[in-house]
Amino acid sequence: MAKTVLVLAEDMYDDRELWYPAIRMKEEGHRVLFVGSGAKQKFTSKFGLPVEVDMNADEVGEDFEFDALIIPGGYAPDRLRRHESV
Repeated sequence: MAKTVLVLAEDMYDDRELWYPAIRMKEEGHRVLFVGSGAKQKFTSKFGLPVEVDMNADEVGEDFEFDALIIPGGYAPDRLRRHESV
């Protein structure tokens, strides 16, 4: 049964920690949604690889159902924590 997986995105994310799990989840047939902090719609990794978000954190309400959350490393977690909606 397909699950919904949210992947948080912010500038300076670690490429491997965002893309590898996201691609593996898609290969297993799961729905992967990239969620941004709300600052913009496109974020860039430490090595310059972009990711476009499907939605912003403020759009993910308490009634939004998902099965897993992936928080990539790099400087992204530090930047993500600065946004109240995250």
